[in-house]
Amino acid sequence: MHTKITILCLFIVGLIAGCASLQERRAFKIKSYVKVFSTVVGTKCITDVKNKNQSICIETEFTSSGSGSIVHQTKDETSILTAAHVCLYDLPDEIEKEFDKIERKYKIQTSDKKIREVFLRKISPGFKNNKGIDLCLLNSPKLDLPKLHLSSQGPKLGERIYNMASPHGSYNPPAPIMFSGHYSGENENGPECIVTLPSAPGSSGSPLLNSRGELVGLVFAVNMELSTLTMCVKYTTLKEFLDASL
Repeated sequence: MHTKITILCLFIVGLIAGCASLQERRAFKIKSYVKVFSTVVGTKCITDVKNKNQSICIETEFTSSGSGSIVHQTKDETSILTAAHVCLYDLPDEIEKEFDKIERKYKIQTSDKKIREVFLRKISPGFKNNKGIDLCLLNSPKLDLPKLHLSSQGPKLGERIYNMASPHGSYNPPAPIMFSGHYSGENENGPECIVTLPSAPGSSGSPLLNSRGELVGLVFAVNMELSTLTMCVKYTTLKEFLDASL
């Protein structure tokens, strides 16, 4: 009898845990996630040897990718949040000097597998040469996709945090790669925080979420010697940027 009661209790506990897990999965708006492509277009023009009055111009594209999420919608536009260094992807000086003109272009891949052109809206003030607050907003014509909601409060020390990202460019729409870890504190005098979840190049700009699927931070860097030591833009800094920008 005792054994049967024990088994039943474990079964009930399993059901409760399963329901909680299902509730969490439903909380995550995976269709709000986007993969971000930042392209530098270099143009080199040379004089046509047959016609000295004409030039032949050749364009070369260099593309990197990061992560982002939809954070705001109007009747006409959609705003996408990512990291500033994703928006300001730079070529090495020795390559850039080979071109006469440099332009930037941005695209996103959404959960419906479509590639869409987007436009730079705002870089966080003071960000230059990978210094300062690492935040960027891109704009798109209105997308029929859900947005993430900013939490009313920041995460607590030790709280489980979730992440939707494209590490090393990995993305299989409509499902982003998902990770979880623990919130491990913030820099009181700076914009940074730490979470113990895996990240890699390509995760930059990805949203950090609480168990209700609400936005509480953004990934911008990782310790390459310990990939579960991930740096993030802390909640208060992110909130100030969004409040001032949207």
